[in-house]
Amino acid sequence: MKLLFVYKFCTLGGVEVILKNRLEVITEYHRDISADILFFDDFGGKKLFTNRFEKNVYIIKDPLRIKQFVIEGKYDFVISIDTPEIFEYVTDDSVKFILEVHTNYKENRKYLNFIINGRKKPVAITVPSNYFKEMISQEIGNEIPIYVFPNFITNSFIELYNRVNVINENNKKYIGWIGRLDSLKNWTEFVEISHKLSKERDDLIFLIVGGMTADESIKNFFFKALNKKSLLSHTKWLPFYFPIQVIYKTIAQSNGCYVSTSRGESFGMTLIESMVCRCPVVCSNIDAFKEITDYSKNGLLYELEEIDSAVAQINLILDNQQVREDIINKSYKSLFERYESSKIISDWISLLHDLSDKNSISPKLRSSESFTYYSPRFKIRN
Repeated sequence: MKLLFVYKFCTLGGVEVILKNRLEVITEYHRDISADILFFDDFGGKKLFTNRFEKNVYIIKDPLRIKQFVIEGKYDFVISIDTPEIFEYVTDDSVKFILEVHTNYKENRKYLNFIINGRKKPVAITVPSNYFKEMISQEIGNEIPIYVFPNFITNSFIELYNRVNVINENNKKYIGWIGRLDSLKNWTEFVEISHKLSKERDDLIFLIVGGMTADESIKNFFFKALNKKSLLSHTKWLPFYFPIQVIYKTIAQSNGCYVSTSRGESFGMTLIESMVCRCPVVCSNIDAFKEITDYSKNGLLYELEEIDSAVAQINLILDNQQVREDIINKSYKSLFERYESSKIISDWISLLHDLSDKNSISPKLRSSESFTYYSPRFKIRN
C-alpha cells in the first residue's frame, strides 16, 4: 500500500511531529507500506525529517505540478490534513481521499462544508480524540464516517530524551509553557499565572516556547505584557526549540512542571510529551485535556480564568513531593496503556485495508461505535 499525507505548510508544529512519528512506526512495523508527505511550502519544518525521512518529504507549490505528482505517484490513499486545496487540485476519480481534521480553530474548519458538499468526497474522516469526533459530527453530520485515532509518542522520542543532558545552573524550578502566541493557546493567562507565582515565591523561572511565526505586533505586545508584570527577569522566551526533549528535561530535572492554558485543543500533544518525559502537568479543564489526564488522575486541572486555582495546583506539585511522584508515575503508566504507537498504527492500517474495499468495512471499525482506548502492548522501561 502506498500513502501520501498532504499538509499545506511545513512548520515546526504538532502536525509535523505527528507525521514524522507515523513514518517512523510504519517503517519499523509495516515494511509492506510506503508513505510520503507533501507540503505546499516550507517554513523551517523540513529539518524535522532530515537524514532518515528526507527522501519521503516533498515541497511543491504549483497546483499543476501537485496534480501531476499525485497522479504519477499512484497512491492508494491521499490523506489530507486540514488541506482542502488538494481536493481542488486533484479531481481524478481514481484517487481515494481520507480527510484528517486536527485544527481546533473554528474559522479554519469552514472548509468542511465545502468538502462535504463537493463533488469529490473523502471515503472517511479521522480525528485524534472522542471529544473532537463529537464536535465534528455536530458541525457536519455523519454522512461520511468519522473514526478516532489518537496521536502517540515513539520510542525514538524517548531514546533522545534519555540521551540529552541539561544543566540547571541557577538551581531554580522551571515552569514550562509551549504554544503559539495567540488567543486560543491563551498565553496571556500563563502570564497572569506567572505573575501571581512570582509574587509568592522566588525559586521559579518561567520558560515559554513558541511564537516564531507570530506577527511583530504580537511579539511586541507579548514583551510589553511581561514587562508590565515585572516578569522579564524571571522569564526565558524561546521562539522555537529543537529538539524539544531538552525543554522537557530541563523542566523535569528542576522539579518544575508543565502548564497548558489552552482554551481549546483537538488533542493535546504537549501533554503526552510532558508525561513521557516525567514532567507533571497542570492544564486547563477543557474536554480534550480531560481525556488525556483521565479527569485529573494523571495531571491537575483548573478552570479557565481561575488564576488562583491554577497557582494552587502548581504550588501543590512544586511543594508536595508525594503528590508530584504519584502524578508522574500514574501519567507515565497511563500513557503507554492508552497511546501505544504500534497498536494505534496497526488499527489505523486495518482501517485503510478495509476502506480499499468500501463495501467491506470491518464491524469493529465502524465509526458508529464509541472508541475505546487500546490495551497495552508496550513494555514500560523502569
